[in-house]
Amino acid sequence: MSGSPDSEGRYSPTYLRAVRELLVLVGGWGFFTAWTMAVCGWMAYDYDVESPPTVLGLPDWIFWGVFVPWIAAGAFTIWYALYFIVDDDEEFAREKLTETSAEQGGRHE
Repeated sequence: MSGSPDSEGRYSPTYLRAVRELLVLVGGWGFFTAWTMAVCGWMAYDYDVESPPTVLGLPDWIFWGVFVPWIAAGAFTIWYALYFIVDDDEEFAREKLTETSAEQGGRHE
């Protein structure tokens, strides 16, 4: 697999799929990071220290700004990995062809 285009200026479908998968996951990471920063910044600085509101025993800003996006990011990653990231048989076929060709001394039958 190569990150450079072929002689006609086209990239391998495997490479393009990998780049798409990377962009989706980095975009998801950016979204959940922005969520954490925005919610924690918004809720943590306007906070009643004497009687903090809690959700499941955690301060509410930690629950909504850290716990929820952490669980959501994990669920998103698992969902994306199970349903959208696929193995590409093209690379395996190319490796097998190279191995077969090397065994036959470079001849294809």
